[in-house]
Amino acid sequence: MHSPLTEPQFVPVTAADQPALFDLMQKIYPPVYAYLWPDGGQWYLESQYGKENFDREMADDRADYRFIFHGGIPVGIVRSVRDVSCPDCPEEPATKLHRLYLDPATHGRGFGKQAVKRLLNTCRRRGDRCLWLEAMDSAESSLAFYVGTGFSRGGHFTLDMPRMYPAQRGMYRYYRMLD
Repeated sequence: MHSPLTEPQFVPVTAADQPALFDLMQKIYPPVYAYLWPDGGQWYLESQYGKENFDREMADDRADYRFIFHGGIPVGIVRSVRDVSCPDCPEEPATKLHRLYLDPATHGRGFGKQAVKRLLNTCRRRGDRCLWLEAMDSAESSLAFYVGTGFSRGGHFTLDMPRMYPAQRGMYRYYRMLD
């Protein structure tokens, strides 16, 4: 694993950042997830990072949405939403790790681990007992990353995403109990 020369910065996404977010995701999503989609993921990018959904996500006061910068360049995003119950531990106060995407050129440099560590610390300070997420069951490197950062595999389900290849809609939930 490469060691980062400098620590990444976690910079809040603002209402004015939608074009920059969209451009970044057009760069980092397709190399990893284009195989899920007949159109290479373009519909997904537009539906999730287009203006309408962006505005809806920015209006959620439970969410923390950040760019991950390294060396002054955006290399990823992390978005979490507090007070979202985990189906695998529904009685516990929980935060959902909604999105964590990094430029494939930065994989293995510890940025994802630092993002998870930062979020775990935030969850502990808030009194959460569980951090959880959903990940494509075919994304083997992502699944290995989450296990390597202390998450346990929870339930499996099929994503309701009609534009995605039917055979690629499987998802796992992963969760991490906090002390």
